[in-house]
Amino acid sequence: MPNAKNRLTIAIALGLSGLTALAAAAAVGGLNRPAASADASVGGAPAPQRAAPADSAGQRYVVLYQEAPLSVYNGEVAGLAAPQRVAGAQNANSAAARIAGGGSARIDVRGAQASKYLNYLDNVQRNHERSINAALGRTLKVERRLRHAVNGAVVRMSASEAARVAKLPGVALVQASRDYPLDTDVGPQLIGAPALWNAKPTQWRGEGVVVGILDTGINFGSPAFAAIDDSGYRHVNPNGAGQYLGTCAPGGVDEGRCNDKLIGGWDFVCGEPANMCGQPGIREEPGFGDTNGHGSHTASTSAGNAWTANYKGRDIRISGVAPHANIVAYDICYTDAAGQGWCPDSAALAAIDQAVVDGVDVINYSIGGGGEPWGEAVSLAFLNASDAGIFIAASAGNSGPDPSTNGHQQPWVSTTAASTHGRGNFATLLQITGPGTVPSDLQAVQLNDGSGGVSLTASIPPNTPVRISAGIDSADDGCAGFAPGAFANAIAVVRRGTCNFSIKVNNAAAAGAIAVVIANNQATGVTPSVPGTTVPAFAAAQDDSNALRDFAAGNGNTSTGGIGFPPTPVPNTPDLIADFSSRGPGGFNLIKPDVAAPGVSVLAVLAGTTIGGSENLVGLLSGTSMASPHQAGSAALLRQARPNWTAAEIKSALMMTAREGMLLEDGVTAANPFDTGSGRIQVDQAVKSGLVLNETTARYHAADPAAGGDPAQLNLASMQQQDCKRSCTFQRSFRHAQGVLPELWLAQVEGVDGIAFPPVFVSAPGSKTPVSVFVFSRKYAADGSWHFGKLQLKPLLSRKSPSLHLPIAVSVPAPTAAAVAAAAAAAPKAVRTDRLGARPVEPERSAR
Repeated sequence: MPNAKNRLTIAIALGLSGLTALAAAAAVGGLNRPAASADASVGGAPAPQRAAPADSAGQRYVVLYQEAPLSVYNGEVAGLAAPQRVAGAQNANSAAARIAGGGSARIDVRGAQASKYLNYLDNVQRNHERSINAALGRTLKVERRLRHAVNGAVVRMSASEAARVAKLPGVALVQASRDYPLDTDVGPQLIGAPALWNAKPTQWRGEGVVVGILDTGINFGSPAFAAIDDSGYRHVNPNGAGQYLGTCAPGGVDEGRCNDKLIGGWDFVCGEPANMCGQPGIREEPGFGDTNGHGSHTASTSAGNAWTANYKGRDIRISGVAPHANIVAYDICYTDAAGQGWCPDSAALAAIDQAVVDGVDVINYSIGGGGEPWGEAVSLAFLNASDAGIFIAASAGNSGPDPSTNGHQQPWVSTTAASTHGRGNFATLLQITGPGTVPSDLQAVQLNDGSGGVSLTASIPPNTPVRISAGIDSADDGCAGFAPGAFANAIAVVRRGTCNFSIKVNNAAAAGAIAVVIANNQATGVTPSVPGTTVPAFAAAQDDSNALRDFAAGNGNTSTGGIGFPPTPVPNTPDLIADFSSRGPGGFNLIKPDVAAPGVSVLAVLAGTTIGGSENLVGLLSGTSMASPHQAGSAALLRQARPNWTAAEIKSALMMTAREGMLLEDGVTAANPFDTGSGRIQVDQAVKSGLVLNETTARYHAADPAAGGDPAQLNLASMQQQDCKRSCTFQRSFRHAQGVLPELWLAQVEGVDGIAFPPVFVSAPGSKTPVSVFVFSRKYAADGSWHFGKLQLKPLLSRKSPSLHLPIAVSVPAPTAAAVAAAAAAAPKAVRTDRLGARPVEPERSAR
């Protein structure tokens, strides 16, 4: 997508044609952001979004100032020392100095140095506000000040006022607030979490690590978030027993809702800066309780307790990836009248800023955005939070399989694609038992359970009559009453069409049916909505329905069968990329997504539409929103096991040890790095990674393409070059990460024509080894097509580390004239927005 188009996003939102200053300035560690050239390339398709609601006080804006926030302050102001840092998770015994240039260590936000600098920022912000007041001729309405992850404020003003503020000295960014959409039974097992849970001599289950969930809130009464899990494990509050954060503190709206597992929470939707409770068409209650379910699902997937849940009558053991980690819930999203979750970026900024204060180790962000890494406030806040030692996991988006739809293009964020994990839905099955030989496709017919009516609570015996309606091929089957006794003590099969499902079910029940199967008349699936009915109702796919009809036609409508209970887990092939998972390439010379993780039919905690009353509710959701918390939980385990690894190093270990060989949704076609990133995470291998890659905040800033930087040269665990004419070179630096003995490594380029230098190298404790990768592209057609390979690193002396890999993607651009046509043909497709950023596993509910 052309860079100029993204640069104009803010100006368009403001309704101004000449507001280039807004697009030209961004907070990048105190540096002004130059305007991008019109033909520069920027990353992927824009995330679905909408303008935040305005009111009589004006539009909400984020204003960032040029001075460094606390998270990236390094002592530049005379007389004000940098804040102290401590390495690792909150309960780490060691308090190592900050790793040089890395940003691994958490800031001591309550230390003397931090307090002095925060006081300095208070005075600086008030000076800026006085300048703004003078420029506007009135007192600026400030809704929230931000000092930790970003230096700025959330304010109210008009579009014309915003244009004036953007031109003031010391102002780095003025951005109109936007609302972004919300984008485990077997999941932890697939990614190898139990190997860390049961490791010898030290087990790692997330003890002492704090996971921050930025989402719709949390179902705080769920067993997944209890202080004592059902095995008797008692969580330890790193802040001290009874010391809770945010609105759980005495007098807060959530007082009494926290415990030693759920150690705090904040409400930035009903509270400042969003202040949205009570607005028309918004479902949200004060406090961090969840009335949507999305946040509870992501929280329990990443760090929920292990417990036995009951789903559709079946007891199932589920667990988060880091079940002993602590959780802080940041409620930053509301639900509209249509059931869609929306998350104001002003609330997200407040939450990221607070997360730095709260000392969280990992953030999960299953929300859209991230298409403009160096030019939007939330992305820059994530960069500064990463410098403060926080690992950021985010969802890739649900706009696949079209190319160039991937969100979260930030190189400092770990972006997650969604894949299958080996178990699909829990299906209610109709088994036809006779008469005679039953076709194989009728021996286990999957049914979609109806909603709003009577649920099946026990199996229907296998010798029950299955009767096909006489009007099965009519358009209005079941809309009028059936003959008395037509379905006596039978399972009725009635065709969809004309009238609503409840009418059909009730008419069949009046004719004696003990259950009703709606025969679909369309190829798309459906979950029948059947309020006011008295017998269990289901729907069968069109092909299965026709097969039931045809079998009955051959036996005089004397079929028999039964419906099993509880529903049966339906296996699927693991490690297939979900069809909805967003894809690369982006335009920043970065391979995105970074990794894949389970995100299809994930079973985890849900919530009701009001706070309370749904404490034991669980359900299946699909989406990259469900994949991201698998990565967040994995990062929590690594934070505990490897407390001196930086956030960037944790990301690199997850990438370099990910499982390769994934397939597309068709189950046949090999996926490439634009689908999967490095592959599906394997945390039991990541913890053993013998090498890691770090990157600094200063180099992230310097890589901004609008300032002449090149993200391809960042020290990342992947390599992309979209302009590889004849040859291209990548430089990477690897740190020795395991053991006290040196290791000998073999470096080879595979899949593309290239070499690595040195081809063999030694890593030793405390050492960093530079490796150059040369890719030769003379043989590739100059047509803009992509070629994929990898840098393979194999340990030769020991087996302590697995082999490591870094994906490579290169392209030779077409000649100028052809490039214009190719760019138009390859323009990013419109991004599809899915409800909650997650897909319900069942087909869409329908009344007819």
